[in-house]
Amino acid sequence: MSGEPDDGQPEDRPQDLPAVQSAVDEREARKRESKKQLARRQLREWFAEQLRHPIGRQFLWDILAAAGTFDERYGFGPYGQPNDLASWRYAGQRDLGLRLYHTWSQLDRAGVLSLLDEFHPQFEGK
Repeated sequence: MSGEPDDGQPEDRPQDLPAVQSAVDEREARKRESKKQLARRQLREWFAEQLRHPIGRQFLWDILAAAGTFDERYGFGPYGQPNDLASWRYAGQRDLGLRLYHTWSQLDRAGVLSLLDEFHPQFEGK
């Protein structure tokens, strides 16, 4: 007898705690994954909705065009000599545009391809 009152609760045994914690962690992980999947589905639906509207398509195309996504640009100084820093700046803009294009293509491939068909100069009239 240690002199402490017995509250009727079983003591947590150290060997049982990892199994219980593992089950709780697994349940939480499934819940987090489910939330991620829901958010991804909602993002896909929202993006597809933007591509269904002419104004949305025009806005998205303007972003890609402003970044020079489908253009090769090089920087030149005031007297026509190459300017490496300006060329790298254009390359960075293009990389950003390509990253957006690839991300958008993952969300709604058919919608992005129709966006290209509508606005890209190489696809006009097809």
